[in-house]
Amino acid sequence: MRSVFWQSLRSYRTSLGVVSAALFGISVVLVLTFEAFGGIEGFEELLKLLPEGMRAMLKAQGGFASDATGYIGMQYRHPFYLLSTSGFVIAMAAGAVAREIERSTALMLLAVPLARWRYLAAKIASMVVAVVVLLVAVWAGTGAGVAVTGLGGVDMLSLLRVLVNLLALALAIGGIATLLSSLSSDGGHVVSVAAGTAAAMFFGDFLATIWSPAELVGYVSLYHYYDPLGVTQSGLPVRDLAVLLGVAAAGFGAALVAFQRRDLAA
Repeated sequence: MRSVFWQSLRSYRTSLGVVSAALFGISVVLVLTFEAFGGIEGFEELLKLLPEGMRAMLKAQGGFASDATGYIGMQYRHPFYLLSTSGFVIAMAAGAVAREIERSTALMLLAVPLARWRYLAAKIASMVVAVVVLLVAVWAGTGAGVAVTGLGGVDMLSLLRVLVNLLALALAIGGIATLLSSLSSDGGHVVSVAAGTAAAMFFGDFLATIWSPAELVGYVSLYHYYDPLGVTQSGLPVRDLAVLLGVAAAGFGAALVAFQRRDLAA
């Protein structure tokens, strides 16, 4: 099981390093932009000029960040962060089972003296570690940006809570993608369906935010339970964390059962 875990991480080490470096860099830059906007006052003026749709995308339509921590936290909902984390877990999920079968290496899995569910559990564990590495890069980049600029009043612990929320969101998407992978023999199909599902949920949350008749749609979107600005202002909501981790656990659990029972020889 350990060998599968380390082999999985090694196979993604290059992409993990590149994406981590990119997230570190963008996190540094976002701190630098705080002063470029003229502090919180300048940023508030900028947000007022944005269309409601753009503010809804950042979950800022109901209010503005009141300090540097809120400003940075709000940026953690930038599409770059969402696409990087979601895309990475979807890619790893597709490679966990579906691509193994697609590459005709499935029979090798049958020959390994390891229960299938243990094999997949090792793959899931490597996914969790990979996402943690990505988010540590984000936090470290933010810290580096704060150190370089000398920006005061930044609550790094509060931003860490935001990243815990983002971790739960990424794992929820990863759970769904892993379940799809455990049922499929086509990695590309898993990626397209999982990415399409994530995109549909993001649009659903966006629509529910700007159009009141669609408000209920937001509750079925995983992105509804990720509000960085709210976390910096009021702490991490237990409900949001419970929903996301519940979806992740259900997805991973169902994937373990499905893969254990699947007839790979067929």
